[in-house]
Amino acid sequence: MSNLITPDALNAVGEALYGPRWQSGLAGDLDVAVRTMQRWAKSGAPDSVRDELKALLVKRGADVAKLVRGFEMRELFGNEVTPQNIRSVYDDVEQMYLSAKADGDREEVRHWDDTMQKLLTEMSAEQRSWCLDDLAEVPESVRKELWSAIQKQEND
Repeated sequence: MSNLITPDALNAVGEALYGPRWQSGLAGDLDVAVRTMQRWAKSGAPDSVRDELKALLVKRGADVAKLVRGFEMRELFGNEVTPQNIRSVYDDVEQMYLSAKADGDREEVRHWDDTMQKLLTEMSAEQRSWCLDDLAEVPESVRKELWSAIQKQEND
């Protein structure tokens, strides 16, 4: 006898992916009849769909994370994410970093270094390029992370 995905687990996955009326959406993604999905919702789904369910959840999680990053970018840069306002915010943060470094304030340096890294990791490769025409002033840790992120995006 094969392992079943419990009705509770299947219902939780279905609702997380599609809301309270999840059965037809999940049936379509798993390429099964709606009637089959309704039966699984009551008696459990075969273990053979576990990997597909996990892949759907991972994809939805990535989609949600992308939306959250978009909201965070709008909080930082306003409704228009343009080269000019991204560069302006990045320049302000970079200036704060350089000022803290000149003052020898290690805590502030760490704070602004972390802020620059956060900004850079939330930007697309194109947006990062708008900020980095002068890498000489960018901390080494940020440069390394930036170049690896750019290379990763170019390889994807």
